[in-house]
Amino acid sequence: MSSVGVSGVMHRINEIQSRIQSLVGKGSEMAQQMGVDPSAGNALTNQDVTQSQTSFQNTLENTKTNNVVSSEEAQNSSDSTKKEFQKQKQLTVDQLRPMIKEIAEKFGLSPKLVEAVAKAESGLNANAISPKGAQGIMQLMPATQDFVGVKDPFDARQSLEGGAKYLKMMLNRFGDDVPKALAAYNAGPENVKKYNGVPPFTETQNYVRKVMSEIE
Repeated sequence: MSSVGVSGVMHRINEIQSRIQSLVGKGSEMAQQMGVDPSAGNALTNQDVTQSQTSFQNTLENTKTNNVVSSEEAQNSSDSTKKEFQKQKQLTVDQLRPMIKEIAEKFGLSPKLVEAVAKAESGLNANAISPKGAQGIMQLMPATQDFVGVKDPFDARQSLEGGAKYLKMMLNRFGDDVPKALAAYNAGPENVKKYNGVPPFTETQNYVRKVMSEIE
């Protein structure tokens, strides 16, 4: 390569470097006018990126933790539901009668009356569920279960105790009038109060007749 050629190339390189320095200088001046430290630009950007990465990682970890907790809670809820609705082994009439007698005497009721109610309600089936949602041998609705303290509606003893307790409350409310108490057990005390006796509901009237025929 000739000296002229080398000289020309070097001149071109110097010209390019000069232009680059000029542009960098203008950029620094503009940054200073705007109140920005040009030397901190890259550092600030890197810091922002680091913070964003850290924030994202924390969010990711929190999301994983929350998902684990949610899964555990869902599993616990599922287990609780299974336990709540666990069906019990069906007891025979001979097995139920001593239990009915004990519970009836506890609440000052006739064992014959308690057994007749259980028969009319579920046919003495501890696992019975009605289309309306009543459960167990005494066919207590969930709200009534809570009211009388029944935790497991399919446990025969709990259901019998809850049903006997509620029946005794209805007898006390309606002056030991058995037909009214039975009607209240079946259709609710407000309906008995409203009609001042057994409500004119076919189901309730048949129910009261059925139970009364068992105890008379």
